[in-house]
Amino acid sequence: MKYDTGLTIGSYKLISVCGAGAYGSVFCAQNIMTQHRVALKILSMSDKIMQRELQGIVNYRECRHPNLLQIHHIEKIDDCLYYTMDLADNISVDENNYIPDTLAHRLSNKKSLPAAEVNKMATELLDGLEYLHAHGLVHRDIKPDNILWIDGRATLADIGLTANLENASLVGTPGFMSEALLTGKRTASIEDDLYALGKVIYCALTGCRVKEYPHYPGTLTISDADSLIKAYTEACRSPSPVKSSQDMRAILSSKSNIKPVKKSINMQAVITASIILIAVAIVCFFYYSRGKQNTGNRQGESLPSSEKTSGARLPVETETANSQNTIIIPSLQAHSAINNSDATSTLTNVSNNKLADNTSSSPKTRAVQTIYNDSFEKSPAYNLFKKAEALPVSGSSDKANSVSADKIFDEFLGKGNDIFNRVECRDMKEQQSSLKDKGKGN
Repeated sequence: MKYDTGLTIGSYKLISVCGAGAYGSVFCAQNIMTQHRVALKILSMSDKIMQRELQGIVNYRECRHPNLLQIHHIEKIDDCLYYTMDLADNISVDENNYIPDTLAHRLSNKKSLPAAEVNKMATELLDGLEYLHAHGLVHRDIKPDNILWIDGRATLADIGLTANLENASLVGTPGFMSEALLTGKRTASIEDDLYALGKVIYCALTGCRVKEYPHYPGTLTISDADSLIKAYTEACRSPSPVKSSQDMRAILSSKSNIKPVKKSINMQAVITASIILIAVAIVCFFYYSRGKQNTGNRQGESLPSSEKTSGARLPVETETANSQNTIIIPSLQAHSAINNSDATSTLTNVSNNKLADNTSSSPKTRAVQTIYNDSFEKSPAYNLFKKAEALPVSGSSDKANSVSADKIFDEFLGKGNDIFNRVECRDMKEQQSSLKDKGKGN
């Protein structure tokens, strides 16, 4: 006979379907006399399946623990075996609609659970498993569908496959069974229950399906999750160092060595970006140092000894942009163009077109004047100044206006100093011509 909602079996009326599996269906049922609601499982399979389920219940009958599902009533009617259990908490917002609070339902609604919630669940399930193993039994089918919350406690359900350790055969759900068990290297053991619990922890923490193990989503934080990650990793290793519930509990209770993070990050991307930024900084520093050295050498060759240390070259303020290898020239104002306090006022006057073309001016002053007069505006160096002024601010993503660091640095300093050197050479020629004229006069 096939049972469905609305029908009665024994003294229980079937209210709604909670779930269905390969060996039977589970209903929310109500006792006709007491009105007490329970979970009721009906088996209407072959004698062999029914006998194995009954044997599991018999093995389990002495187990009484808050984190293990309690069996209340067992009965066989016609060709069916049914038994009643504690009813899981209802997560439906509608009181007339029953949805059992299972890990599978929580994951379908939330995708993944917070680390603290997963840790609490795992600790409570380990308490139940420790009690079960102490009685010489293994569960053999730990998975999200078989984990319930009853009065807020995480509880192991579906005890139909529970077996004695001495003769536990190969049964379970693929994905939650260890390779050693699947390949027949050994029969089911305590390690296999802990392996399955490790996979459950992985699914609950990451929201991934069991077949995706060991993938860890980059969108999730690892704050407070290191002990959970270590627990499921160690439990699912082959061979596994986790031999008992106490071993896994010790890992879960270990203190976190990972600092909390506020945002989701991809650690591999962070490391790669850091390496690239360091490399860019080194390259920029190399070109900057080389440019300074080359400029100093050119100036040292052309300046009189009295002016070799005066810092006559045009200074350039440089800054490496965060995302582009560019040189930023913050200012081209007259008062910051020359590293000499004596030339500051002269520069200002030149900028304001107040300085006459005086042949008696010093080479430095004449260089300043040449750089800022009309002829300079027609030179390549002037265009380079304008390019530099148009550069984006540091960190800008506007690649259209960016200029490479080595080009700005080399061209700017090179052309600027060429102008300076030409002015100085002209002054020296004028001085030599003046000396020759004086010699001829004598």
